[in-house]
Amino acid sequence: MSNELDRKTPDERAEDTRRAIVWYRRNRFISQVKMAAALGVSRALYNRIEVGSRDVTVGELETIADVLGVDIMELIRPDEVA
Repeated sequence: MSNELDRKTPDERAEDTRRAIVWYRRNRFISQVKMAAALGVSRALYNRIEVGSRDVTVGELETIADVLGVDIMELIRPDEVA
């Protein structure tokens, strides 16, 4: 499986991360408003992270993972976490 992940482009990996964030957020019934507040940004700016019109920083990913209660690797490389 690692070989398949190694062939993904940076854009494909970023999309995987965005999808993981949305999936975990929705399945934990956490609103975009709560995520935005944890990051110290507006809901509109947070939404841009989820739709891919704004890149997410490592620091933001750490905060998102903390709020979601998951290891950051579950967001960065969701296909590798079993």
